Parts: sequence; structure tokens; C-alpha cells
Amino acid sequence: MALDVPLSPTWTWLAVGETPAAMALVGGGIVIGAVVGHIIVESRRRQG
Repeated sequence: MALDVPLSPTWTWLAVGETPAAMALVGGGIVIGAVVGHIIVESRRRQG
């Protein structure tokens, strides 16, 4: 799955209690946003 890497700081925080750095959260948000944007664009391209 494409989201396992950007979500890994969240899983680490939940499992171990280690607080992720702010830049790790920002980077993960950017990657998640890009993946979701790509999915939306591709689904619209296939429909139209």
C-alpha cells in the first residue's frame, strides 16, 4: 500500500508512544495529499 510509509510516524506514535517530529508530520501530510489527489485525478480521467 502506498500509504504505509507516510503513516509510519503515526503508527510509531500509537504503538510506542514516540512523538513524531513536526516536519515528519508535515511530510506525511504532503505525501498523503499527493496520493489522494492522484487517485481523484485518475478516477475522473477514467470516467470522462
